[in-house]
Amino acid sequence: MANSPIKTIEDARRQKVIIAGTAAGSSTTDYAWFMNALAGTKFEVVTGYKGPGDIFLAMERGEAGGICSIDSGTLMTLRPDWLASGKINVLVQAALEPNPAFSKYGVPLLRDFVQGENRAVAELIVSQQVFGRPFLAPPGTWPDAMTILRKAFMDSMKDDALLAEAARMKLDINPRSGEDIAALVKKIYASPPDLIEKMKKALRPG
Repeated sequence: MANSPIKTIEDARRQKVIIAGTAAGSSTTDYAWFMNALAGTKFEVVTGYKGPGDIFLAMERGEAGGICSIDSGTLMTLRPDWLASGKINVLVQAALEPNPAFSKYGVPLLRDFVQGENRAVAELIVSQQVFGRPFLAPPGTWPDAMTILRKAFMDSMKDDALLAEAARMKLDINPRSGEDIAALVKKIYASPPDLIEKMKKALRPG
């Protein structure tokens, strides 16, 4: 929240702040923990909240200072005025690529705060975001059929009626091609075992 003394990642490295989360294994807790492990923050995670709506209420009441791992679509749907009004201060974008909704407010990327192998571990963790809400076809699908399905999907994401409805509901439409996703899956599965172990430790402190 804007009234928190934590204004930057550097502040979060020096001072503890309560981060509200749902349950262990959720991104709301995992991201806070891996930020502590890889970026040196001092987030104190309190779990038990049912979802983003409850966490936002906790922030408004002063029970928690913030939330980790909230996407722009969820934020703009549940609290559409928070970002533009300055009611919240977004510390960092934990993502492979910048989100325009946050970049226009000067929010830095996580890669600016993690170095060396820690950066590779962080990128492996946040790569899951690229999948979003995936559509899958079974193994052995005829290649020509796959090409048709992928093209149809990407074409549908440009439909004027769909984009208008998404804008009305304040939903982001930023699809990734099947080819891009397939390449990312191969890259993730090719990660060396030692990198996987470091990722596990970052996500599960203690």
